[in-house]
Amino acid sequence: MEETTGVHNDKYFAKWRNLVRNSFFKSYYRYIAKKNEPAFAKYGYSLTSGLGPTGELVRGGKRGDAIIGPLYCCRANAWALIQRIGMHCKWYGKRKIRPILPEFVVTRTRQARQRESFGKT
Repeated sequence: MEETTGVHNDKYFAKWRNLVRNSFFKSYYRYIAKKNEPAFAKYGYSLTSGLGPTGELVRGGKRGDAIIGPLYCCRANAWALIQRIGMHCKWYGKRKIRPILPEFVVTRTRQARQRESFGKT
């Protein structure tokens, strides 16, 4: 088994620093960093390290980050809710339609899905 090193953490935190500095949604990422820094600190990690002296990019931030960050969170939660509702409606629709379909339609659909799954391997 491979030894655990800090390389994986370094790659992850490099991506994180890039998001906080250069992303279109950097206000959101700054808000997330401020909000979750205490939780990460319990395990010896920091979301603000490497973001300027003492994490000033996140800790100082812009005034709008305190307002825009939570709005982005609400938007992300609303989008996730819409996705879940869509998936639930699809599942519910399949469950209700399947019993009223003729057996040959169900069989052909099942066969087509099997052919498709064999083609993917």
